[in-house]
Formats: sequence, structure tokens, C-alpha cells
Amino acid sequence: MIKEKLEKIGLTKGESEVYVLLVETGNSTAGDIIKKSTLASSKVYDILQRLVNKGLASFSIKNGVKYYDATSPERLIDFFG
Repeated sequence: MIKEKLEKIGLTKGESEVYVLLVETGNSTAGDIIKKSTLASSKVYDILQRLVNKGLASFSIKNGVKYYDATSPERLIDFFG
């Protein structure tokens, strides 16, 4: 249901799936998201970058590994409001 609402406000199916996974799991690597999603690994990397570009996700680097985090769901109001 949440994914469908995200799609209605302009996210793609893949973006909504990855965003919801990030919200649910918190700080995650791309590999973590790939394991939990139904998407191809190459798609996940593209989607993560698009979410970062849209301000809906951020990343930090720890020991040379990127960890992604969803921006607070309240940010969606700013983005789409």
C-alpha cells in the first residue's frame, strides 16, 4: 500500500521498493538492499543514486563501504508538497 502511494506521487516502482526497504532496515549497504529486494543488482545501484539525487536517501562511507539511509518520510512532504 505504501509503495503504491509513493508511485502515485512520482516515484518509480523500483524507487518505491528501495525507499521502503531503506526506511525499514535503516543504515544498509547496496548489497543488503539487493538481497532483500526483487530487483537486479545493477538496478539497485542506479535507484540508490536516483534517491540520493532526489534527496530521499543519503550515504556515508565506513571502512571504504557505502552505507545508505532513507531520508525521513516527512521529507516526502517537502519533496512532493
